[in-house]
Amino acid sequence: MHKRNFNWVKWFVWATVVLIVGFILPSSAKAQANLSDGTYTVPVTLLKANSSSTSIANMFFTQTAAVKVTGSNYQIQLQTSGANYITSMTVGGNRLMKINPVPMLL
Repeated sequence: MHKRNFNWVKWFVWATVVLIVGFILPSSAKAQANLSDGTYTVPVTLLKANSSSTSIANMFFTQTAAVKVTGSNYQIQLQTSGANYITSMTVGGNRLMKINPVPMLL
């Protein structure tokens, strides 16, 4: 029973992250044209799919993300306290790079 719940939580966390990142990337691309090169800290709240309610996965992530803008490129970095549950992530059919936990200094 415990293993089944663990697998469900792991799947749910990934599904939620993929959904949120899928929404962040397209909207960030539109806003990017107005941003100067640099690193920005933005608020983050993970939401349930098709809802404005906070997702249970929200508790595994910090409440801010770093957005680094360099020319026409940008990078979004989310920090998680549940990295051991995350094995891969795909957004728009592209596999995202997993980065080992590193303290972020802004």
